[in-house]
Amino acid sequence: MDLKKLGVKELAALQADIQSEMVRKKQEQKREVVNKVKALLAEHGMTLDDLPGRSASKGSKGGKGSVAPKYRNPKDPSQTWTGRGRKPRWVADHLEKGGKMETLAI
Repeated sequence: MDLKKLGVKELAALQADIQSEMVRKKQEQKREVVNKVKALLAEHGMTLDDLPGRSASKGSKGGKGSVAPKYRNPKDPSQTWTGRGRKPRWVADHLEKGGKMETLAI
């Protein structure tokens, strides 16, 4: 196939076909690998859940859950902060004015 003889529309269509085929091939490869891993595990009487880090009952942390807020804005009680990450502006303003974190604690 001589790409130089194709027009822009034909090249775009070819590119789209190639892209979709690449996605399909990658999915197929993943399926094959997963099936091979499952077969290997089955040979040894194991499942995916037996792998390290797969099960919360095996001591892993599990998924990230939401954290309860520890601080509340006294001027707007709907604004809360867990104490993690960057300080909200209302916390920074409170501290700049000489306030203490303890006064914001829930």
